[in-house]
Amino acid sequence: MACGGSAPSRWAGPSKGGYGGGDWGGRAPPVYSSRDGGYGPARGRDDGKGGGGGGSAPVGKIFVKGLPEDMTDQEMKEYFSQYGGIADVKVMTGRGFGFVTFVHPGSTEGAMADNHEIRGCHLQIKQADGKGGPRGGSAPY
Repeated sequence: MACGGSAPSRWAGPSKGGYGGGDWGGRAPPVYSSRDGGYGPARGRDDGKGGGGGGSAPVGKIFVKGLPEDMTDQEMKEYFSQYGGIADVKVMTGRGFGFVTFVHPGSTEGAMADNHEIRGCHLQIKQADGKGGPRGGSAPY
């Protein structure tokens, strides 16, 4: 049984110049927006449906690293439900990490305060940043 996070990362991060491959001055390259009909800077959703934009609303989502590689969404939901109601769970099967979104944002505090072990795998818990990917050349851990 393998625990996630034990193998070296396959992503080495951006090249020396930040976003490399273009002269973006360390900024993210422009992205196409079907909503705006053109290219421009990446923006978060403003339709009230969430979706990561780094808003100021409290987020009840945690990042969980070190999961058994065959962990299921249901198994992780059952484990973390001891800290409160679960709104959503996503295990990245075979990659050893996942996300848990609690119904009440305050539930994350209890989950992050404890040490966790599932099937012999020691887990690392962190508040999810909600930005949906690597940023600034560093991985979440």
